[in-house]
Amino acid sequence: MPAFQPGGITDVGVHQWVPGLAYQGTWRKLARVTLGVQKVYYQRRVAEPGLPQASDSSSPWLYHAAAEAFVLRRLVVYGSYTQGFEEIGTAPLNAVNRNEPVPAQLSQQVDAGVQLQLSPDLQLLGGVFSIKKPYFSIDRADVFRELGNASNRGLEFSLAGNLTSRLHVVSGLAFIEPQVRFLPGAVAGPTHAVAVGPIPGYMNTSLEYHPAAVQGLILGATVSTTSSRYAEYPAVNLPAVTIVGADVRYHFRLARNPATLLLQGYNLTDAHRLLPSASGELSAYDARRYEMSLEIDL
Repeated sequence: MPAFQPGGITDVGVHQWVPGLAYQGTWRKLARVTLGVQKVYYQRRVAEPGLPQASDSSSPWLYHAAAEAFVLRRLVVYGSYTQGFEEIGTAPLNAVNRNEPVPAQLSQQVDAGVQLQLSPDLQLLGGVFSIKKPYFSIDRADVFRELGNASNRGLEFSLAGNLTSRLHVVSGLAFIEPQVRFLPGAVAGPTHAVAVGPIPGYMNTSLEYHPAAVQGLILGATVSTTSSRYAEYPAVNLPAVTIVGADVRYHFRLARNPATLLLQGYNLTDAHRLLPSASGELSAYDARRYEMSLEIDL
């Protein structure tokens, strides 16, 4: 067994204070509007062994607005605009400036869609969205920095609720067009490309069934599919993959106390999947595994 000698610990401290003000108004059960503003006070310090302590701070204003129109008794049309504030973290280990703090960045999202109440317990939603934010990756000199602006435009659909009194479903489907436009001189070649990181196509469906024969028993299943996507554009394209999971949950009483026995199986087909990031790093999805737990409320 080799001797394992871990290095020094990098200490990261973040302080953030976000006061805000919001207004929500409803007009005769026909429409609803929400307006809000926030002021962010953000400060971060990174202390890495052997290097001077680095710090950064930012204090942007953030705005959001949303509106809903109740067109029919079961049909709602909505739209919203939101500004966000994202922490990028530090430069990855495969960059020459590894562990260097990257300043937090502003992002914005616009979305619109319709919400249809199929039944009192079942809801269908469909919408379009556009997300814009700075794009960070490794440049030709292996330096992790801002190279351009990413734009993720797409469609999303979801179905959630009770199909029957004993069968519950949560299902979502999303299609994204991840694009990045590079800053002048940031890269050699085209001024735009497919952004690495976002999944162009994703579907996830979870089912829960409560059998009448056994009181307290819940059977669950999950299927998620990710489309093919680039790990490096346009040279490396990762294949699509489907992950299957299942669980059994049983609620009962143990020594007069409420208890839950849970058995879960992840990635039952042992599918192999790599997860790419904009920095060029690849990480592997968990292999098949099982977990069992017992919870008791005392």
